[in-house]
Amino acid sequence: MSTEDAAARVVRQLFEYQSTGRHADAAALFADDAINNGRPAGGGRVAGILATLAEVFPDERHDVEEIVSDGELVAAWVRFTGTHSAMPSVPFVLGGVLAGVPPTGRSVSVADHHFFRVANGRVAEHWGVREDLEMARQLGILPPGREAGVVTT
Repeated sequence: MSTEDAAARVVRQLFEYQSTGRHADAAALFADDAINNGRPAGGGRVAGILATLAEVFPDERHDVEEIVSDGELVAAWVRFTGTHSAMPSVPFVLGGVLAGVPPTGRSVSVADHHFFRVANGRVAEHWGVREDLEMARQLGILPPGREAGVVTT
C-alpha cells in the first residue's frame, strides 16, 4: 500500500504519462492557469512543451528516484533518459541548450529536480532544475568536464 498523498500521486502520474507517450494526458494534469518556472503555462502551452520534448527525445523516460510531499508541495528527483533525435521546433524548450543543435543520436541520462504545487488534483505551479550542462557534455556539445578536486596543468 502506497503512503504517497494525493499531490505526490498526481506528480508521479505526470511522469508516467510522459514516459509512455501520453503527453496529452500529462498536459491535462496542469491547471488552466498553471505557472511553469514563473511563466504562464495554461492554454496549451504545457502541451507544446511536452510535445517538443518528445520530438527531441522520442524515447524519453522520466523515472522517479524519490518523491516527497507536504500538503500541496511536492519535490521529485527524476532520472531523465532519452536519445537526442531532433532539433527542438520551439527553441526555448530545455532552456535553449539544444536550440540549433542537430540531432546527435546520442543518449543522455541526467538528474532533474522538480518542485510542484498541486491544487484541486492538478499542477498549479512547477519549477524545474535540470542538469543541462551534463546533458550537453553527454551529447558532445561541450567537452567533458574535469573531475571534482582534480587539477590539470
